[in-house]
Amino acid sequence: MFPDEPTAERALKQAVREAQVGQRDRLIRLGLDSEAEIGFAIVRENRDDAGNVTYAQEARVHLDRASEAISSDVSSDDIVRAVFAGFCTLRTTPTADDVRRAIVKALGTWAAVTLRDGGGIYWVPSVYAADLRRLQGAIEKIGTSRVHVLPVHESQDASRALGAIATASLEEELAQLQATCSSPRTCAAS
Repeated sequence: MFPDEPTAERALKQAVREAQVGQRDRLIRLGLDSEAEIGFAIVRENRDDAGNVTYAQEARVHLDRASEAISSDVSSDDIVRAVFAGFCTLRTTPTADDVRRAIVKALGTWAAVTLRDGGGIYWVPSVYAADLRRLQGAIEKIGTSRVHVLPVHESQDASRALGAIATASLEEELAQLQATCSSPRTCAAS
């Protein structure tokens, strides 16, 4: 169960969302969405003291859906460069959401039952234990990701998993307490 291959359109839309973050007076707006192409306009928003707002288009990013090539009329624009860089990365790299969807899809094929409304904790029938362990190994190779498999029976694996979870929880609480007590005034008031 691998994440779906990123598409050019999804990569562009994600790159646009990421490039928009932190922009106060510049917006990225969908300008064209046809069968052949998709285009975004980079727009500067100007406000005057009278409360009037004007907009001026500064650049345009265009994706040709057939060739999956992106282009721009102003390639030197900083937002355009950010969109291009994001597109190049996202075109070949699944996002965290893509990985999450692949994991949930795999769990669904194993008749997993979510134990929490928001997901994150699942019960998986024991007949899929080997598959689950392979998924756990694959996920834990991604950065610092951790997956805890807690067998629902008394065994060394169950004790080890519970111990790791409890240790991590205690270490997190200690770190929070140390951060809170970093100043003498805070600890004296406690």
